Amino acid sequence: MERQRRERKTEKRPQAVKLGATHQVVIPKRIVEELELVPGDYLEVELQGGKVTFTPKTLVDRARPPDK
Repeated sequence: MERQRRERKTEKRPQAVKLGATHQVVIPKRIVEELELVPGDYLEVELQGGKVTFTPKTLVDRARPPDK
């Protein structure tokens, strides 16, 4: 079952985040809430034009047969 992610237009207010010693980044609360992310969600990470982008991804459990 896939969650429906809300599409909202919000101000683009840049917010600085700090890279931790184990290379972890904390996603600002307003972004987590807007994208309805929860602990354990997967994000695709890409480098695009010198910028790091994170895109929420839904993975399919291989143990379950695909729906027809």
